[in-house]
Amino acid sequence: MNASSIFSSSSVWEAIHRGGVHHPVPADRTVTLPETDLTRFLSGLSVDIGRAAAHMAQRSRRAVDLLKGLRLYERPDGGEHHRAAVVAELFRDGRAVANAGHLDVRTLQGTVLRALRESDSLEFELGWGQAKRSAGGWKTEGPDADLAELVALARLAAVVRAARLLTGRPVTLRIVPGGRRFSEALFTRPEADDAYNERRAAMVGQLGQRGLITVAREASVSPGDLRARLAEAKSAQGTPRSPSPSELRFALFAIDWEHVLDRAGPPHGLPVPTALGAAWKRLPGPGRALLLRQLVAALVRGDAPGDRGSAEAVRWMAAVCRESAVAYALLGRITRRDGAAARGCVLTVVEKRDRPDVPVLTLLGRRHGNHLPQNVVALVTRDGVRFVPRVLVPEGARLVLAPGPGPRGRPLPFFFTDLPAEDAARALHDTDILDLS
Repeated sequence: MNASSIFSSSSVWEAIHRGGVHHPVPADRTVTLPETDLTRFLSGLSVDIGRAAAHMAQRSRRAVDLLKGLRLYERPDGGEHHRAAVVAELFRDGRAVANAGHLDVRTLQGTVLRALRESDSLEFELGWGQAKRSAGGWKTEGPDADLAELVALARLAAVVRAARLLTGRPVTLRIVPGGRRFSEALFTRPEADDAYNERRAAMVGQLGQRGLITVAREASVSPGDLRARLAEAKSAQGTPRSPSPSELRFALFAIDWEHVLDRAGPPHGLPVPTALGAAWKRLPGPGRALLLRQLVAALVRGDAPGDRGSAEAVRWMAAVCRESAVAYALLGRITRRDGAAARGCVLTVVEKRDRPDVPVLTLLGRRHGNHLPQNVVALVTRDGVRFVPRVLVPEGARLVLAPGPGPRGRPLPFFFTDLPAEDAARALHDTDILDLS
């Protein structure tokens, strides 16, 4: 089997397979969003959060009243059961929840009821977020949170505020990052994940939602312990199963290849090909990104590299992806089993087949399905804001930076646009970016 044929379709994969081209943005087309424009946008977004929360709460109350005769909820006529029912009903809204149509809301109602009884408050817990990985620039512009993460946080704030309105009680959301637990599969960098989480926490403050949403500090994980437990799990499973095409595709675009090639040890015991290692050491930053894009494209498209060194590098990448896909699945089970129990009502961004009562949130809106902020960039056009892989940013687009330095003292990408800078700021402000109405 050709090494590339095991990778089936995804938005970024399809774009590359169809011959998509990465268009670098020259320095003269990189601009900084004026502070006044950002302040105006954030002010409007904060108002939109409150308005969306009120509408969601109103829809939930009306729906529960209409459904009383259907026995969807337990004792929904009034009191604490009604309060739990209207919160559960929030998550039957397809504007915010991917599995709204088949969510086990009766069980969810019970979870909410118990939480309110125990503490007279409600805490949602959402496992979400590792720093962006660029795949050489095919997927994102770099590791940092941008407009996609800001919109996701704003949508989450609207949901939590709606729950506050429905309960009349303190309701909060705790976001639990997950970069370190998968470091032995995806070779994540702690410093990149820390900066990503700091940026998201700062965005919560920019939205005026401190106290409503917190981004938890990620617990330290011993790489040696993870490696030992991963080896034990591999040994226990006997003959390893073959990863599915979707698992391989995920690994290809989730691995931090820059870190893999920078680090001293071979990933999964697979030595970096000599020619690739030498080229990586020799090349400057833009040259390294180009090299990675070429290797990823060759793997996706099934191109046969003309020289022996490149062909060997592509085969090596395919082998690393196979091992990473297996390791990722095993680490998910290992760390889920011994992780701390959720402190409140669990939410997720990936459907849990064994938990039909857990809402699956769509972080970027209905048009973007299950796309996650860490896998896309924002593109502002006359038609509004789209969230797309970096490869779909058109030639000639501008890169707009956020004003002021980020958590590590450097300017951060905010969004791309094919509009003049002043028109982009206007479009950003005029768009129904929450997509919750």
